[in-house]
Amino acid sequence: MIASHIIVMTLVYGSSYAILATGLALIYGVGRIINLAHTAFLMMGAYLIWFLVSTLGWGFPQSIAAVVVGIGLLGALVYRFLLHRIREHQAAVLLMTIALGMVM
Repeated sequence: MIASHIIVMTLVYGSSYAILATGLALIYGVGRIINLAHTAFLMMGAYLIWFLVSTLGWGFPQSIAAVVVGIGLLGALVYRFLLHRIREHQAAVLLMTIALGMVM
């Protein structure tokens, strides 16, 4: 019983870390942007899903769909208004994403 729980939780945590690492690698590989606010966007999405399900009584699939669209739009707005202008300066992008992660 306990061994199966340990195995399942290890797989859950490991897959979460793998998804995070894949997202970071994809952002850097495609956009050449070091986005250290990536995990802040993920946590904001997780908290929003929890809020929609527990407080507002939305269904889980509807909450996930709404949050994916909302966080995707937020990420596009952050890129357009904060990162696009300083994209050529990697140190400035790094500092901006650190600050954005701290603000979130």
